[in-house]
Amino acid sequence: MKKNTCGTHSCPPASASDTAKTINEVCTATVVSTGGKKVRKVIAKVNVIASVEANICLPHAAKELKSVRKNVHLTECQVVSLSNPNDPDDTKAPAQLFVAGFVHKNFQFTDGVSPFVRDHSVNVPFHCIVSLNNINPHVDFSDKNVLGENQFIQLANNEMEGDRCVTGGISFEVFNEPIECELNKAAIFEKDFLRDFDSFGRFKRVHEKMTINMLITLTQFQTRS
Repeated sequence: MKKNTCGTHSCPPASASDTAKTINEVCTATVVSTGGKKVRKVIAKVNVIASVEANICLPHAAKELKSVRKNVHLTECQVVSLSNPNDPDDTKAPAQLFVAGFVHKNFQFTDGVSPFVRDHSVNVPFHCIVSLNNINPHVDFSDKNVLGENQFIQLANNEMEGDRCVTGGISFEVFNEPIECELNKAAIFEKDFLRDFDSFGRFKRVHEKMTINMLITLTQFQTRS
């Protein structure tokens, strides 16, 4: 399957940075909680249905399809929350589930001339975005972290303007465990329409309409006391 991409999918390393000279260092610690351990929790089991229509051209004219074997492969499964992390009451906002993958198909067919059975493999890609409601009210669905920043400007000595040489602020990051996807099972329902016949009654193209029914489990590590 050819991919439409502009570069690598992997996250590149951080660029090199200079090291500042530290003048003063003061550290304190406060015990927030004790005990507890992280366990993988099932957030939801989701039934996703994707419908695909595709044209498949065979490398040789075929007289008869003997068998078509199919396997579902997921290449992407991501959850994006629509909740507001700054609003404690916004716990039942929906989330978006992005699912992408392909159905690997292997056609075995005869050409009506040779006694051999030919085969041809092809990947049929699919992509869908579905809305999820009330998955888990206690989970922040941020994939990496939540960033925030509040800036302030100090008043100048003349009390008529901001001091352009003094600035500061408060910034924070909230890190979350990623949500993992597990493909539990998949069922494929399809109709194949044979097209482009030659004078010998052999076809060269298969036009298919396919529905993929997938059961996906969403899990996440969470701290349990």
